[in-house]
Formats: sequence, structure tokens, C-alpha cells
Amino acid sequence: MLPFTELPDRRYWSSEFATNPIPDATDSRKPDLVLLDYSLRKLAYTEKSWKDVLTGVEITHSDISADRKIPLFLGIATKGYLMMREQPWRRFILLFSISKSKIRAHYFDRSGMIISKPLPIVGSAKRFVDILNTTTLANRSFLGFDPTIHICNSCGNNPNHAHSPNGSDLMPPGAIGWVYDNEGNIYWIMEILWKSRGFFKRGTVCYRVRDKSDREYALKDCWVNEEVKDVEINLLNAVQDIPNVVQLVKHWDVLFDEQPDSTSHIRAHCPTFKYERKIHRRILLTPCGLPLTHFKDIPELIGVFRDLVVAHKAMVDRRVLHGDLSPNNIIIFEGRGFFIDFDHAKFLSNDGKADASSRGTGTIPYISFRVLRLMGDGRLVQHTPCDDLESLFYILLEFTVMYLGPKGILAPPPDEEALRRDPVRRWGLAYENMTRDGLATSSIWKREFISGLTDPALITPYFAPCRPLLDEWRRAIALTSTQPTTLSHDKIYDILTRGLTQVRGQAAETPLTPPSALHPTLSPFPSSTSQSTATVAVPLTVPPSLHDSAAAVAPSLPDPPLAVRRSRRSKQVSRNR
Repeated sequence: MLPFTELPDRRYWSSEFATNPIPDATDSRKPDLVLLDYSLRKLAYTEKSWKDVLTGVEITHSDISADRKIPLFLGIATKGYLMMREQPWRRFILLFSISKSKIRAHYFDRSGMIISKPLPIVGSAKRFVDILNTTTLANRSFLGFDPTIHICNSCGNNPNHAHSPNGSDLMPPGAIGWVYDNEGNIYWIMEILWKSRGFFKRGTVCYRVRDKSDREYALKDCWVNEEVKDVEINLLNAVQDIPNVVQLVKHWDVLFDEQPDSTSHIRAHCPTFKYERKIHRRILLTPCGLPLTHFKDIPELIGVFRDLVVAHKAMVDRRVLHGDLSPNNIIIFEGRGFFIDFDHAKFLSNDGKADASSRGTGTIPYISFRVLRLMGDGRLVQHTPCDDLESLFYILLEFTVMYLGPKGILAPPPDEEALRRDPVRRWGLAYENMTRDGLATSSIWKREFISGLTDPALITPYFAPCRPLLDEWRRAIALTSTQPTTLSHDKIYDILTRGLTQVRGQAAETPLTPPSALHPTLSPFPSSTSQSTATVAVPLTVPPSLHDSAAAVAPSLPDPPLAVRRSRRSKQVSRNR
């Protein structure tokens, strides 16, 4: 008996990509046989992608049991990765291989991979046919699709969708899918803000969603280790109601067959396997803002960083350290800056430091030089609030070097001589290798820059008014690195306030005109997680007269949505989303 009563989708097996690779910008792969939705049949192969593949079969005459280094083994794992990358809402990926007339199932989920024992096809012809028939006719949930979420495929977004959720006849304009919570409430998916490119681990996907009352939120979908599944929720509760910090609306463990979804279900049949048990969780947050690259002008950008310094001080007062600062973990909402993503945040101990870790966390371009040195030396790392303030400096500095102006318009790459002299790009060359030597070298170059021992950063013309502000911030970091003092939130706030006043004055005299571009290029950012030494200082008071761009109050929970970064590209340390 089949585990279903009807066929929800018509499907067909195709070998069309056996000689023509499935279109993909990063990897050219030719699957021998794939199972596709029948409605895609009349499309040219160039219009289909890995997000349309339900499952597939790889065929070889080599013996996979004799040598796991053969191309089939790596090839099928790579194809599984490409499918999960383009369909991150799937609970698992199931593929098959036929090697030396034996068929195996290859199962991939966020805890790793399982390969079944081989089944001889010749001696078990009936079971072989059963495998193909069951796979072809199975309900989508038996192929790894999550029944609580639906994303429209490349066939287009038809308002009269064949799979419209219960109780809804039409999709709202612009919606690309929907998701249910455990109470049966529907949230329309309006946009995929960001998705992890990792295969295993957390598999985080962030959506911009809208409820039936047209209120927007950010929905974070991830797989978390069972033993720490409540850490992020506890941290979000600790920063509740702090202005300019993302706010928790609700969270729930995704249910499958009325039980919390977990990677342990299938592994109950494999008791000898060691694995990290992952729980499927969704977190609804507000507000849902724009990437940091979408700042409208320099005053708004400086104001955003001033907002963040105020918010960071408030978080530290509640003994919470973000520790993961990068452009991807900051958003702009209604002209204000907001911290998001508390995956790697930590509670501070009484001495103002986070617990020591054998590995640092963060995105290398923004990690303080102190933490980079400790990571390069293989020593224990204790992040402090000063490390976060230094990370904010590197983020703003990178913007002034890498962009021509607002909206993410990238500056053209410098010539070889300029590249050699540019300290911001130079320390980037060191961490590209992601070795301990690279981390240590990057730390040395950063420290030399902070100490004023290198050429100045090659700031683009539009951001020239930011140079005095950045130089004063740099000197403040240098001072705390050589004296027994800490980098104060008040100090950085005052620097940003003076810089904002100067920039506004210059703009009133000579308005800045950002460069135009027919096709602006939005730069993907690296992920972040960073921290450094020292403790936090003195209370911060924000004069009402300076409040144009600072300390924005987040909307009340029933209102708009949270922010999550849109695109991201970079190497992370001790982090897999």
C-alpha cells in the first residue's frame, strides 16, 4: 500500500540535463536523471533550475563501496547541496545512485548525510520498481517538502494558485508563497530576504511576510541544536523594548505529524550514528527593514550608526553583547538603524566580558584586531563591548571605501598599485586564506592602520566628508589599545554627533550629489561575528536636540516587521547558518 491516496502533482522523469548542465551561476552539474513537475515540461531546459528538481538518480559503472572518492560520491553530494541551496525550505533531500547494478538512497538534512545499504537490482527487481513508483507518486512531504510552507516554483505566480492554503481563495498581489504557524494562522511570503548557502548546520532562511491584517514581519526559519534551542529566544527577551533593536513577536517549533520537527526522526533507525540533533524553529520579528546599503545619504548613514551606539549601550546595560556585527546584521527602518540576528549573542558576566571560547565568532573583515590576534594564536577568546564598537568602525569604514554612494553602488576596483596601498583591501587579502597565519596577519595590518602606521584608507569622493569622523574614531580605538582604558559608548556617540553636525553643515553649503549608475551593483556582505577587549564605560545621555537621527523607538509589536539582511557573501568563523 502506498502512503497516500491521490497524486497531488503530475511528475515526469527526464534525462534532459545528462548532457546539458542545469543552469547555475556557481556550479555546472549534469544530473543523469531528475524528477520534475510535469507543468515544467514545455519549458526550455535553460528556464529550469535546481529549485525545480524533486529528486534524481546518478548512474555509474564504478563501485562506490570500493572507493568513496569516485566522482559519483562527490557528485551526488554536490547535487544534493545545490538542491538544498535553492530549496532551503525543504526538510531533507533524497537522491539515489546506481553503482555496479546496485541502488542506494542518499539522504541529506541539516544534521548530515545517510547512505543506505545497497540493493541489488537484478535480484530485487520488484523492490527496485517499488522504489521508483513510490518516489514518482509520493506526496511532496515524503520527498522532504515541509507541509507548513509553500513557495511557488518557476511556473509563475498565479493569484488563483492550485495549492492555495485552506481558507484562502486568492494570494495577495506580490506574494510568492505562504507559511502556517502552529495555530493555523497564515503568513503570506512576500520576499526571500536571505538564505544560507551552507548545506548542514542551521540552514537559516529569512522571509518578509505579511499577515491577514497586512502587517509585515521578518520570519526567521532555522534548525537549531536542541541543547541550545532557547538561547536566542532568551537573548531576544532580554533586549525586549530597547529602541533600535529587533523585537520578538512570537516563536514556535515547526510540527510534522503533530510532533516537533527534528533531524532525529530518521536517525532513530540508525542508533550508532553520532550527530547534532536539530530542532526546526521559526521566529517572527519586527520591524522588517532594508539592508544597510539602502541609506539615502551620508547624514542618514551616520545617524544610523549613532542609533546603533545608543542601542548597543542599552543592550550592554542589560548584560547582552551582540558579538556578531556586520552589515548583514544591521538594517534601516524608517531612517533608523536596528540590530538584528542574535544567533551568536552572549550574556555578559559581572566583569563585562562574555564567557571565554576556544573559537572566536564573527565575520573576519569586521572583527577587532585583538580578537583576530587571539584567534590566530589559537588562544581562548573573550569578547567585550569594545570589540563590537570597533566592529562598527570597520563597517562604516568599508562603506566609505567600497561604495560610490547610496543604494549599494560599488566603486570600481582600484589599480594594482592602489590595491597594494589600500589598508582596507590589504587586510582582506590576508583573511582570504582563513588560516591562523592569515588571521594573525590581518590582525597586524588592522592594528597598524588603527595606530596610523599605514597609508590612509582610499575613501571614495562621495564619502570624503566622513574622513574627519573616521579619523577621530580610529584614534579613539588606538588610544584604548595602548592605555588601561576602555572604549566608551559616550565617546563614540560624541564623535558621531560632531561628524553629523559637520556633514550637515557642508551639505547645506554644497549639497552632495551621489554618482549615478545605470545598473547599480548591490554588494553581498559577509556574515559577522566579532568582539574584542575592554569593558564599557559611563552612562550615555542623549540630548533631545540631537535626537534627529539617534535612539529611534521601534514600532509597537502589532505594527510593522523586522529586518533581516538580503544578500550575503563571505567567509565566517565558527559559524554555519
